[in-house]
Amino acid sequence: MEPNHWITSDLHFHHILMSKLRGFDSVEEHDKAIIDKWNSQVEDGDHVYVIGDFALCPAGDTKNYTNKLKGNIYLIRGNHDSFGNSSTRARGFSWIKDYHEVVIKGQRYVMSHYPMLSWHWARRGTIMAHGHCHNALSHTEEERGRTFDACWRVDKGLYLHEEIMETVGKRRAFAIDEEQNVEQN
Repeated sequence: MEPNHWITSDLHFHHILMSKLRGFDSVEEHDKAIIDKWNSQVEDGDHVYVIGDFALCPAGDTKNYTNKLKGNIYLIRGNHDSFGNSSTRARGFSWIKDYHEVVIKGQRYVMSHYPMLSWHWARRGTIMAHGHCHNALSHTEEERGRTFDACWRVDKGLYLHEEIMETVGKRRAFAIDEEQNVEQN
């Protein structure tokens, strides 16, 4: 059986303020809820792309969380992930990058913690998966085009590639890019 591909961002393990904003009485309760939801969705061998802000703790402590999570975890670094690439495996990640491009079941993704107005192959249907905004962008689906805010939601958990394709895959591909600017000049 082929492994699933999951995308998420902004887990914010060990983040006291975020745990309160998400309605939890303690950071321990918050972290346990994320771990339980994650492990109810992900199977061993699945691929999980975390698009930033994995945890607000010292780099060496991230393994306390990754050890409890199923799947192969890939981290695209966010503003709260202040550690470098050294000892990636020691932290429990398959790799750590600032930006990543991947093709999942024929669909190209660009992944960055921060949303972009223009990205590689945007006009050809590439999905720009990002975090950081915590589902707070006020744009309509049409205005968002093929961008996807993968922020962790308590009621949802992680996003399966097929679920993303059901919504974002139907949106019109467009971008503000060099080609467009050249045509207008």
